[in-house]
Formats: sequence, structure tokens, C-alpha cells
Amino acid sequence: MKDDLKNFKIALKDDLDEKNGIIPTNNKTYFHVNRLKASLPVFKVKRFRCRAIKKGANSGFRIVFAYDRSLSLIYFIEFYYKTNDNTEMNKKRAIQACDYICNQ
Repeated sequence: MKDDLKNFKIALKDDLDEKNGIIPTNNKTYFHVNRLKASLPVFKVKRFRCRAIKKGANSGFRIVFAYDRSLSLIYFIEFYYKTNDNTEMNKKRAIQACDYICNQ
């Protein structure tokens, strides 16, 4: 799992470099979390490649992160497994994390 996360970070950095610092939400990987009153934009990754599960990018794992474009920093907030019971991200945690980051 550590190598998978490391590979994801490299791919995310490459995507940001390619799009001049903008998260490319016009694909099936990154999604902007709408209607979230957070102080930073929050994104969810729905396509995370995990070698251990052997389902390719459809592993079921989700990554939630905030992105501060002015500082070119990514803050990972949550990593979870989406189960059949429609597990969703913790929006309260995302808002609190963004508030904490912005007040530092």
C-alpha cells in the first residue's frame, strides 16, 4: 500500500505539472467536492490503483485532499475504502482540516 500511495503522489504531481497547477477534474480520477463550505478546495480521488486488490484503478479506495494552489501544497485529509453500504467521506473532518490548515 505504501508503494501505491507513493505512485499516486507522483502521478498527482505529474498531472499538476501538466495542467499548470490546476487539478484536472475533467477525467474520472479527480472530483471537486461541491457544496462543501471549506476554506480550501477539497477533492476526492475515485480511481486509486492498489496492487494488492488486483482491480486496477477500481480498487474501491478513496483519497480526500485539500489543495492550496497559492503555495502548491496538497494536504491529505482522509483515505478510506468505499464499501457496498455507500460509505462516504467525512465532510466535517474535511472542513475542520481546511480550517486548521488555513489558521496555521
